[in-house]
Amino acid sequence: MTTLTRESLIETAQALLALADAMAPAEPVSFFGVVLQPGEGWRQMLAIAEAERVRNLMLDAPFGRYQTGEPKAPPALAACAQMIDAATQEQWPGPRNERWSKWHYLRGIRQLGVGAPAAAEPKFPLERHLQQFEDDVIWLGQSEAGQAWLSHPENRAVTDPVYVRRFGWRPVERARDGSLFELG
Repeated sequence: MTTLTRESLIETAQALLALADAMAPAEPVSFFGVVLQPGEGWRQMLAIAEAERVRNLMLDAPFGRYQTGEPKAPPALAACAQMIDAATQEQWPGPRNERWSKWHYLRGIRQLGVGAPAAAEPKFPLERHLQQFEDDVIWLGQSEAGQAWLSHPENRAVTDPVYVRRFGWRPVERARDGSLFELG
């Protein structure tokens, strides 16, 4: 029976990277855009991850930090997720005379497959513009499109009550029988 240690995992990762190099030597193995050197890939990945952690610690964190040191996401990201998704899908007008898209703030999922477009960097990366994202979601909820969306009780039921009140509406909850009722 083999005991897992940090060193044994590093050796295993190095062996797997070497195998990947042997299978497709013409294709470089990369991690966050850095081409990994054969036999040193795992150590390079650890160094890159540590550099990213240190970079995150230096970023502005208006909503605090996770235990890993990364800035916490703006509260509106989870509290208004359904509205944010609707605004992105329906391309509501945004605060800067352009169509709203959460992908202006968040990194998109890289698409898999032949001929798929590369993921574009966001206009307002979340880790650099956390307060901007929060402010823009507040703007969105107070916009004409946001107010029309919130006029439906079903939509207020899936939005955090604090934000629903902030947008000028009464929160709605769903009863056990599935009916909706406004809170006082």
